[in-house]
Amino acid sequence: MKRISLLIAAFVLSMVSATNVSAQNKAGGKRENPVNRQNQLEREETNMENPQQLQVVQQETSDLWDDKVYDVVEQMPAFPGGQSALFSWIAKNMKYPPVAEENGIQGRVVVTCVIDHDGSVTDVKVVKGVDPSLDREALRVVKSMPKWEPGRQNGKTVRVKYSIPLTFSLQ
Repeated sequence: MKRISLLIAAFVLSMVSATNVSAQNKAGGKRENPVNRQNQLEREETNMENPQQLQVVQQETSDLWDDKVYDVVEQMPAFPGGQSALFSWIAKNMKYPPVAEENGIQGRVVVTCVIDHDGSVTDVKVVKGVDPSLDREALRVVKSMPKWEPGRQNGKTVRVKYSIPLTFSLQ
């Protein structure tokens, strides 16, 4: 996307500067050098071809990376080993915060995240919290997850929003 923005900016800048030079020459009554005018026309012809090239580059990159975050896709992201492996991984890596344990605080924290194109877990947020100490632990656990199998839409990997409930209970 940065490349496309730079190319578009260069195209716009070249069109503005070519227009300004032409306007200055006409306003100042200066006679244009025929060689410079020919070079200017060649630059304008080249720049007229650039929008098509820019469109192709933009289409190719948008086909490659779709930055939209989907809620539901044809093939949802999968934790390595499946749903049961996810819950056992959470149980193994989650530590009950001592402050919450001492005060008898328990409950379910719901965390959302985005499983990215490469399967990494990003944009982790608490959507339903219980207590600051439990919320922090839920965020820590989800942020430390290994890479997932990314979601797919129309055969391409896409970013998918995923909700994970983490239950803290004292026994």
